[in-house]
Amino acid sequence: MRVWLVGVVLCGLVACAGRGTVPVYDPGADDMVAPRLLTEVKPRYTSEAMEAGIEGRVGLAATVRPDGTVDDIVVAESLDRTFGLDDQAVGALAGWRFAPGTLRGDPVNVRVSIEFYFSLDSSRGGATRLGA
Repeated sequence: MRVWLVGVVLCGLVACAGRGTVPVYDPGADDMVAPRLLTEVKPRYTSEAMEAGIEGRVGLAATVRPDGTVDDIVVAESLDRTFGLDDQAVGALAGWRFAPGTLRGDPVNVRVSIEFYFSLDSSRGGATRLGA
């Protein structure tokens, strides 16, 4: 049984965050430095999901705040609402901490996409790969 993170895809656009009119930036903007992962929490593979043989990907979208915390987490691609893998992915991501993204040196909100892969095949190993 393995839970592994295959990729962090930084994405987004200048938009309004869930908190009023605070802008959320695209890490591809000029003078933008993308958030950098400092602390990763791995999701737990629930025993119910293992018994049901559920494997695959949970895709999440979230905002990395100027203080490096993660907020506004949304399940963009569900794997399992019944046995708790979506919830495990959301809970794990909420525990991640980042060096914040910056725009011209100032910390800003940055929208990110994260994919968690759940696999019952222990020979696949746990791989973590971060990418833009």
